[in-house]
Amino acid sequence: MGADFTFQIIPYCELTPERLEQAKAIITNSTDLVDEFVKIKALDVLDQYCDGEYEDSREVSHMHLNDKVYYITGGMSSGDSPTEAYDDFSLIQECFEQFEKWGVEDKAKEAPHASV
Repeated sequence: MGADFTFQIIPYCELTPERLEQAKAIITNSTDLVDEFVKIKALDVLDQYCDGEYEDSREVSHMHLNDKVYYITGGMSSGDSPTEAYDDFSLIQECFEQFEKWGVEDKAKEAPHASV
């Protein structure tokens, strides 16, 4: 068995204070994240996302698909996570649909490092 390529994506959107609170409510009320420690870590990831910590990360890039922008991270894996951002993005997948909606609302704004 060899290594496999694996990746995570999460939609790009502006997380205003109001949106951040809504995203935190999604995580807090999640039935998939049953462990309280995991929920706390997911809430920390939302704060990192809001603070733009994935913007300058060498682990994260941007992908343009169907007029939407996504953060993407990944790499080769033999069963372990290829990047720390991969683990982070997996924790906030509950917010994927809402982030995508907000990204559409933000479409008029230019995404970071956007190039078509």
